[in-house]
Amino acid sequence: MGIDNGFLSEHKAFSFESLIKGADPGDPWKLLDVTPARNTIYGFADQTVLQWGLKKSTGDTLVYVAENGEKLNIIIAGGLKSSLFQG
Repeated sequence: MGIDNGFLSEHKAFSFESLIKGADPGDPWKLLDVTPARNTIYGFADQTVLQWGLKKSTGDTLVYVAENGEKLNIIIAGGLKSSLFQG
């Protein structure tokens, strides 16, 4: 979305339905500052969209091809409880 995750962290924005093992439940947004591997980032999505729309779970990896042709791996670090992102 282009929102500074520091802002989300500071304001304790959103509630989480699920988190990957090792995530800080008090401040899961910090994961967005971590690069687990080359071309790999963490991401969050609405839990309902993950489960029913994408047929994915927390901990799964989405793979996209970037404009430069390289693969970008997005590890689903957590699912948000019902929010404005639902649907």
